[in-house]
Amino acid sequence: MSHGLLTLFNRSIRMDARGVKGHAFRIAFALFIYFGLLNAYLTSLAFGAPGLRFFSSICYLNLLFIGLAGTSFFATAVTEEKEEGTLGLLKMAGMSRGAILLGKSTSRLLSSMLLLMIQFPFLLLAITLGGVLYGQVAAAAVALLSFLAFTANAALLFSVICKRSGTAVAFTALTILGRFFLPMIVNWAVTSLTAAGGLSNAINARLADVDAWFSETSPIERLGAIMTTGFAESMFSAQVVFDLMSSVVCFALAWFLFDRFTEDEKAGDPSRGMVFRRVGKLRFLSAGRVWGNPLLWKDFHFLAGGWSMLFVKLSFYAVVAVAIGAFVYYESGGRAVAMSTMLDQWGALLASAMLVALVIELSVMASRILHDEWKWKTLDTLLLLPRPISRMGWSKMLGASLGLAPAIVFLLIGAVLSPDALEVTIDALGTPIGWASILGFFVFLHVTTLMSLFVKWGSLPLAFLVCMVGSYALTPVLMLAVAFSAAFDSPQAAAIPVTGLFLGLIAVLQLLIAKRVEILGGR
Repeated sequence: MSHGLLTLFNRSIRMDARGVKGHAFRIAFALFIYFGLLNAYLTSLAFGAPGLRFFSSICYLNLLFIGLAGTSFFATAVTEEKEEGTLGLLKMAGMSRGAILLGKSTSRLLSSMLLLMIQFPFLLLAITLGGVLYGQVAAAAVALLSFLAFTANAALLFSVICKRSGTAVAFTALTILGRFFLPMIVNWAVTSLTAAGGLSNAINARLADVDAWFSETSPIERLGAIMTTGFAESMFSAQVVFDLMSSVVCFALAWFLFDRFTEDEKAGDPSRGMVFRRVGKLRFLSAGRVWGNPLLWKDFHFLAGGWSMLFVKLSFYAVVAVAIGAFVYYESGGRAVAMSTMLDQWGALLASAMLVALVIELSVMASRILHDEWKWKTLDTLLLLPRPISRMGWSKMLGASLGLAPAIVFLLIGAVLSPDALEVTIDALGTPIGWASILGFFVFLHVTTLMSLFVKWGSLPLAFLVCMVGSYALTPVLMLAVAFSAAFDSPQAAAIPVTGLFLGLIAVLQLLIAKRVEILGGR
């Protein structure tokens, strides 16, 4: 019984041990720690407590990596089998639900824990750099491992319940964002209600207890407490207990709900999304006739979501705009502040929110624009078209970019409401440093697209990791940028070598993407 239960688990662990990909990730993490240590040493020449700086930066980046892994690596544990139509084959082979869950999810959790554990000896070096004690390192390691267990099992639960990986990823992302930001929202709400008055002392005390509980179970707040000077608390905090208990509950729910949500699964096929058929009352939201550029038409309707998704995004961003306006009105004291001031604050916050939305949408678009063609085995058919790969890529990109229209519309509204913020943004982006920042984001998008042609899921966190390690590895270029700044006596001159580097990287990445597409397409 136990042998059958652990068969798939043992196979997954052995494949990970024998494969190159897992070891490559661990080497990348070790290099990341090494470059972080080098950066801490250079920082120590100008600032104090380099060990604490090195330790805190690594811990918070690990927290970010865990969140990114939850929305990609863990959330697809079971849904990828559903989409490929192989879950039924596993059941026919005599695999129980426990064997499938252990083999598909717990093995991934163990591999991810190894990525964290391999950093522990390096983190101990922070003690020798100064500002950190052994108890802080051990407490941070336990906090990160417990949060990793929570993330993996929560993602497993959504992977069992949801039919598609995209849905499981969305619910997992909302859960992780809730863990990150819900304590701050609760604190703001409790503070506002308490300041408004009119509540009894018992209710105020209960609200304070709720606020304290959310704060104690927050991984961000826990790491912040660990980083404080004189930390001497136990490793097993309320956050650790909550994460471990929640992970057990999520795994148990996935166990009990597995048969209910996987009893009638069919092989996955490309979804029409929110594109309606040309019949019925909603036929005006259908894809209609093919445009003159069929690839542009295809990616607008079936990657960006078409007209229906544009309407959904417009509605959602309108709700966000109203919520931001209500927040500004409440925080400014209502009529106590001039209307022009409130509009300026509203526009600045709305424009900032839409910039974040554009970054997220562009990143997701880059991870899907060629990955979906590879996933559904249409790359070889696409390459049969009498068009060069570069032209097909631009057509697909323009088609998917049409889905950015709602965010751009509300970005312009925010700019109109806040002319000062618009002027500051234009001045910032019109400088060499602004150009270099935009090119740096384009490099990240190209890396994401390239990674999406190598891995089934997780191209975004993998691209983020590659860019982070690359940024540390490019320290000589940063030193050259400092030299340019000193030579021309201008901070903007530092962007000259960085801009040249980014342009070269973009050209190289485009060649690599085209070559990878040819390989996957059978050329």
